[in-house]
Amino acid sequence: MVQFLAVLVQTVQSVNMELAVFFNGCLEQQRMCEWIIAQQRNRQKINQVLKHITNKGTPPPKIWWTSPVCLRTCLRMALRHLGVSVV
Repeated sequence: MVQFLAVLVQTVQSVNMELAVFFNGCLEQQRMCEWIIAQQRNRQKINQVLKHITNKGTPPPKIWWTSPVCLRTCLRMALRHLGVSVV
């Protein structure tokens, strides 16, 4: 992931463009409801994955993939490390 971001940043800088990334970190009421629904869906997927592994002992289907919890934080740190403006 970091290598991809490094190449992206280098390519953007080579054409004299500046890259800025915005993460919405507000606690708006509407977004809070969306977040709760997304968390419930993720929990259901994770429960299905664990049941599948327990019952069948094989890797779960790709449709049940869920992103790691720390993905946003790691992405933000990697972009800052590469000199990208993160807001």
